[in-house]
Amino acid sequence: MYLDEPQFIQVARSAITNSWWFPQGTTWTFFGKTYPNMASETHPAVVEYYLAILIKLFGSFDEPTFRLLFAIFPILAILSFYRIARRFTAHPFLVSCLFAVSPAFLVLSPTLMMDIPMLAFLLAGLSVHFGALDTGKRLWLSSTCFALAAGTGYTALVPVACLFVWTVINRRPMREWIAIAAVPAVVFIWHGILRFHFGEWPASELIKYYTSHFSFDQLVFPMLSFIGGISIFPWTYLVFMERPTVRHLVPLSTLSALVLTLFHPWPSIFYRLWWVVLASSGIGLLVLFAVKSTRPIRRDKPLAYGFLIIWLPGVLLFLLLFSEMISARYLLLGLPPLFLIVFDRIRPAPAVYAIAATAMLSGALAVADYRLVNSYPRWVLHNIVPLQRQGFRVWNSGESGLRFYLEEEGIQTLESSDNRPTGGDLVIRQASFKYGLSKDLEPLLINIRRHDLSDSYPVRTISRYAGAGFHDSHFGDVPYILSLKPLDQLEVNEVSPFVTSLPEVVPQDFSSVPVWFPGGVLLKQTQLEMKFRIRIPRDTKAEYDLEGKGAVILSEDGIILKRENSDPIVWKNFRIVPNTHEP
Repeated sequence: MYLDEPQFIQVARSAITNSWWFPQGTTWTFFGKTYPNMASETHPAVVEYYLAILIKLFGSFDEPTFRLLFAIFPILAILSFYRIARRFTAHPFLVSCLFAVSPAFLVLSPTLMMDIPMLAFLLAGLSVHFGALDTGKRLWLSSTCFALAAGTGYTALVPVACLFVWTVINRRPMREWIAIAAVPAVVFIWHGILRFHFGEWPASELIKYYTSHFSFDQLVFPMLSFIGGISIFPWTYLVFMERPTVRHLVPLSTLSALVLTLFHPWPSIFYRLWWVVLASSGIGLLVLFAVKSTRPIRRDKPLAYGFLIIWLPGVLLFLLLFSEMISARYLLLGLPPLFLIVFDRIRPAPAVYAIAATAMLSGALAVADYRLVNSYPRWVLHNIVPLQRQGFRVWNSGESGLRFYLEEEGIQTLESSDNRPTGGDLVIRQASFKYGLSKDLEPLLINIRRHDLSDSYPVRTISRYAGAGFHDSHFGDVPYILSLKPLDQLEVNEVSPFVTSLPEVVPQDFSSVPVWFPGGVLLKQTQLEMKFRIRIPRDTKAEYDLEGKGAVILSEDGIILKRENSDPIVWKNFRIVPNTHEP
C-alpha cells in the first residue's frame, strides 16, 4: 500500500460503516491537516464503491486479492484502446501492445490508484463514441462511460472538454453535443447534492487546490523527462523513423535539452546528463507529434482525428497551469493520443524490438516500485511492533504506505496542531513525506533511532536522495534513475520524558520543564529532587548527557532526578530507550 491508496480504502470502509450514499462523510488527516469530510477529494467515489463492495464481500481488505480484482480496469483500458487504434492506426495490435507495456501504464496497472480505472472508462467511452459518429447510436453509453470516468477522477473532464471543442468546431449533430455536455452537467448536479448534504461546495476546495500550486519552472523540466521516460524506452521510437528525420531530430532535441539545462540547478553532472537523455527523447516525441499534427488532415484520415490533435496539448496545458507536480499517472491521461498519432504507421519488425525493450524497462521499474512499497510493512513489523510490545505508545506523522501499516497496528496519525503526545511517547517521521508538527511538540522531540531504507536493487522510482520522482516530481526531475541511494529515511523520535502536558508554561529561569536548545532538548534542575510520573516501558534504560552531578532512578512510578551539589544541573537529551537499542 502506498501513494493515495490508504485514502481510497478509508472512503470504501466509510461506505460500509457510515453511509453508502455519502461515503465521503469521514474525517481524514492529510499532511497534518484534518478535513471534516472527503467530499472535495480530486477522485470522486465511483471506483471507491467498487472497493467497498470488495471489502463487504471478503470481510476485510487483502492487498493481493484486491489488486488482482482491480485487473479488470487495465484490461478494459487496453481493449478499449485497441478498438480506438483500429480506427486510427495501420497496426492496432502492435500499437496497443506498445501502450500496454509503457512504463506509465504497466507500473500503475496493479495499483489501487484511480488513474487506470479513470483512463479505462474514458477510453471505453471514446471507443463507443467514435463508433457512434456515423450512426448516432449508443451515445448514451458513451456518456455513461464519460460520467464514470469523471466520477473516478475529475481530470477526465479535460479530454472530454477537448472532444466537445472538436464537436463544436466541426459542427457535429446536436445529439453529440448533448451526449458530451451531459457529463459536466452530471458532475455539477452531484456537487449540488454534496453541497446540500455537507453544507459546502466541494468545488470551492478543488478550485483552491488547482489554483494554488502554479510553478512553471518546476513543471516544465520534469514534464519533458517524464514524457521521454514513461511513454516508451527512450529513443527507441527512432526505429520507426526515416534516416533523414533521425539526422535532424536527434541533434535538434539533444541541443534543446542541453540549452534548457542552463536554466535549472542540478545536483550532479551525471544527473544532468541523465535528464538530457530522457528530456531530449521527450522533446523528440513532442516534435514528431507536432509535425504529424500540423500536416493537413487528408481525406483518408478517419473522422475525429482532429480530436486526437488537441487532446494531448489540452492535457499538458492543464498540467502546466493547475498541477502541483508531474507524475507518471498524470501524464498517462495524455499518452493515448501521443501513441495513436506518432505510431500510426509503425512497421511490424521494428515495433517488436521497441515493445520488447519497453517491456523490459517497465518490468525493471515495476520491480523497483514493488520493492519500495514492501519495505514499509517490513520496517513497521521489525522496528515498531516490538516497541509497542515493550509498552511504548507510538504516534505517526508520515504518509503513504508507512502511514497505512502504522495505522493497521492501531497507531494514530497526528495533525499539525496536535498536542496529545506526552512524555516518553514515540513519534514516527519520514523524510519522503515530512510535515510540520505542533510548535509546542516538535521542539521537544529527541531522535532515538534513524533508519535508511536501503535496497541492493539498483533502480529507484521514488527517492529524494536519488532524485527519482516517478510518482511525484517533488522527489526529482527524472522519473527513474540507476542508484543505490536510500529509498527513504525513517525516524523514531521520543517526546522528552519530562513533558507532562502541552503546551508548557516555561518559568523565567527556564528551569523545571524541558526546553529546546541547538543540540536537542534540555532540562535545568534547580530543585534537589524532581519526579515525573510516566509509564516506563519494560526492558529499557535512560540515556542522557549531564552537566553537573546528579542521579536517576527509574521505577514503575516514573522518573526521579536527584541533584547532588548546590549548583543547578542540566540534563541534555534525556531519553528512554530499549536495552537493545543500537544508535
